Amino acid sequence: MLLSAAAPDMADADSIDQLRVESAVLPIGAKVPSLQDLRQHPDLARGLASQSLSRQPQGAAETVGPAITFGELSAKASVRPRQESTPRLDAEAASAGAVPYPEPAHSMTSEQCFKALNGTGKKFYIKSRYAVCSGASFTQTWFKNNKPVGQSQFVLVAEAVIAKSSRTITVQYDYLHMDQVGQSGAGGMMISPDASLPKKWPSTATIRQGGSIPAPRSWAAIKADPDPSFEHTVTVDAGQGSGRIAARRRHVAQLRAEELAALEALDMRWIPHPSSPGPFLLKTSRRESQ
Repeated sequence: MLLSAAAPDMADADSIDQLRVESAVLPIGAKVPSLQDLRQHPDLARGLASQSLSRQPQGAAETVGPAITFGELSAKASVRPRQESTPRLDAEAASAGAVPYPEPAHSMTSEQCFKALNGTGKKFYIKSRYAVCSGASFTQTWFKNNKPVGQSQFVLVAEAVIAKSSRTITVQYDYLHMDQVGQSGAGGMMISPDASLPKKWPSTATIRQGGSIPAPRSWAAIKADPDPSFEHTVTVDAGQGSGRIAARRRHVAQLRAEELAALEALDMRWIPHPSSPGPFLLKTSRRESQ
C-alpha cells in the first residue's frame, strides 16, 4: 500500500513585477468571485483562502488498512460512478448458474476525472478499486498596492490505475484549464510537482519507481506545452504484504515445511492406497513399501 503526494509546490511569486499573490487550493468547479467582484469586495479573496483544500483532510474516506493511520481522512464520501442496472439473465443462463459480473475498470482519462469531480466539492473519485483519481483547482489572486488587479488558475488531476494482472500503479498527472485575467504574474510563476511517496506499508517493502516527472517549469511553459501531462509509476513485487492474507500464506508455508521435516525424521511417506476408489492415502513406512 502506497500513499503519494501529488500537490505541486509553487515558488514565491511576490516579487513578480512587484505584485503580491494570495493562493488557494479549491475543489474543482468551486465558485470563484470575478475580478470585478474582487475589486468591489477585496475581502472575498480572503474568503477563498479559508476554503482551501490544503487545510482539509488529505486521505479519502474509503481508505482502509494501515494507511488510515497516516493523516486525517476526509469526512465526505468520494464520488462514485452511478450504479448501472444489472442485466437480466435469460432462462438458459439462469439454469446453467452463469451470473455475469463485469470486469472492474482499469483505466481513466483526465476528462472523466474532471467531469466526475466538477462541482461536487470533493477531491476524490473512485471509478473502481483499480482506477481512482484526485484533483483540485489552484487559484491565485494578484494584488498591487493591496488592490486586486488580476486572477489566474490551473487545475491538476491525477489518475491512478492498475492494469489487469499487473503489480504496477501508473499515475498520470494532467494540467487543465490554465487561465488568467487582468494584470497577472502567473506567466513567471514556477510550478514544481511533488510525486514523492512519504509512506509505504510495510516499511521494508521494496518498490521500483519510474516515469517522467518534470523539473520545475513556469506557468507559461506548461500552458504552451501541447501535452503538459506527466507520468509516475510504482511497482511492488509480490510476497511483501503484511496483511492477514499474506500472514496466513506465510503461516501455511511454515506448517508445510515443519510437516515435511517431521515426515523425514520419521522416515515415512504418503502413497496411494491400491484399494481406495477415491483420492485417499495410506501412510506407510518407507522401508515397508520397498
